[in-house]
Amino acid sequence: MARQKLRRARSWLTFDVSADDTLLMCRRSKRRPATSDTKPTAPTPSVYTLASFTLAAPLHHADEDDNLFVALRALGHADLNARIDALQQEHDTLGALWQPVQAWLAQIAQGQAPTGSPPDVASFATRYRAHAAQEEASVYPHAAELPAPVLRALADAMVARRSPPQGSEA
Repeated sequence: MARQKLRRARSWLTFDVSADDTLLMCRRSKRRPATSDTKPTAPTPSVYTLASFTLAAPLHHADEDDNLFVALRALGHADLNARIDALQQEHDTLGALWQPVQAWLAQIAQGQAPTGSPPDVASFATRYRAHAAQEEASVYPHAAELPAPVLRALADAMVARRSPPQGSEA
């Protein structure tokens, strides 16, 4: 049961919309804004991208910042802690780069032609891809060093973060 929860939590933690997909979605969205007389049967790329980075990314960052990175720091590896510091700073940078992309996509998702010049989607996508690769290559593998009770607690925290509050209707 705990391993199954951990696998599920890890898949959430490693959430990733590839930078190429994000850039492609943004470009397609710019060309195909929704109109009031169009009833799409599936979410537009702009809606999908907005949901991914507005809903899933904050959960992903909370998983790392509030749980995983705290547990990994307790391992006491100076080089790992330095990489974690850099990744946490990158969360702030990515958040700042996301803001103009989000505003631009929100206009498209609402069926409006975006105003102003397009944001630097390529820079956001490239930095996001590099950030995810750094996490996967140099930080996440250290989770294997964590004891089973800590892994269980991480999985439980990730599941709880995505679960409706107790007593609420889903």
